[in-house]
Amino acid sequence: MCLTLGLNYKEETAEQPITCFKVVMKGKSGGLLLTPYQNMTVKIGKTYTSEIRVGTLCGDSVLTLGFHSFQNLELAKSEAKDWECLKLTIPLVVKCQIPTGAKYYQGGFDCSDILALNDCYGSDMIEYLEIVE
Repeated sequence: MCLTLGLNYKEETAEQPITCFKVVMKGKSGGLLLTPYQNMTVKIGKTYTSEIRVGTLCGDSVLTLGFHSFQNLELAKSEAKDWECLKLTIPLVVKCQIPTGAKYYQGGFDCSDILALNDCYGSDMIEYLEIVE
């Protein structure tokens, strides 16, 4: 899933921590938390960094590399619901934050049952705080 950026997108720097939400997958038998698209192992309480990259897809400016997250809990819950059909994993929503000083973009995802136009972030840093659902 790529974050689609608006026509006048710009890279911003977080002046204070920004609360956001991510979907992760947990095995039904317990174990690791994995991001659903990149299968990256994550731990609650840890901060992760990534390169951040903008590219073009079908004529749209998109964030092709970086951490993708939702601005609000309801959008994250909707995305998690889309993953419930998998038999071996359980989708969970995690409260996160984009730390002060992180580079980020605002944009949107076109998920299967929601269109989040400008309600999402793409960032070069993210901290996983707590499982909320």
